[in-house]
Amino acid sequence: MGSASGGGWPAADAPGDEVLRHFLYRHHAVEYCCAYAGVRPADDRPFTEPDRWVRLPVRDWWAVS
Repeated sequence: MGSASGGGWPAADAPGDEVLRHFLYRHHAVEYCCAYAGVRPADDRPFTEPDRWVRLPVRDWWAVS
């Protein structure tokens, strides 16, 4: 799988759908992740008008656990 950010390049042996997704959603992380997961929201409200905000605990989210 390519990076969730849609950045970088797909692997040389990546399947065609992954390569297409990579180029369609380059630099559009939310759209890339939705396409990868098969999520198809009816409109943009889940991303622009959330029903609830959640405060995540403080931690280094980039650290490998």
